[in-house]
Amino acid sequence: MKLSIYSGLLCAMILISPAWSAKMCLKEESNPTCTITQQGDADTIITCGSTTFHFVHACSSSSGSNGEIKDSLDPIWPDGNYCWIKMISPKTTNWLYISYMIGGCVSVGPCSRALYLILHTKISSGNLYPTLMQILNGSNPIPSQTFNLGGSGGVN
Repeated sequence: MKLSIYSGLLCAMILISPAWSAKMCLKEESNPTCTITQQGDADTIITCGSTTFHFVHACSSSSGSNGEIKDSLDPIWPDGNYCWIKMISPKTTNWLYISYMIGGCVSVGPCSRALYLILHTKISSGNLYPTLMQILNGSNPIPSQTFNLGGSGGVN
């Protein structure tokens, strides 16, 4: 009982305090099951327990490096080789760098596929929810990767 009261007070302090207003209070879930789905070329939806994380993708000429975060990108697709993602729900974040596309981006579809592959190959299922919570709170823990389109339009 005391723990839930303290948690509620902490969330209230975070939401009221201007210095901490970028943080968001969500009910912490212990080892929730996560599913990843793609909607069209530009959206990835990750549902972990009762929380849904919605990402959009962009291909840009703005270069990036592992863990990099940017406020804005210029220009966005189709002129570039660099894939960036942005969480738009439950909170909007800055752009997070995820991959370099050898051969360039022919659409944002390869960026969506890149995120899907990175999440499945680089982040264990038990670490997916904590990774998403880190993104929600302002960091970029997604390990970047280089993909070769090889002229086929798909991610290798």
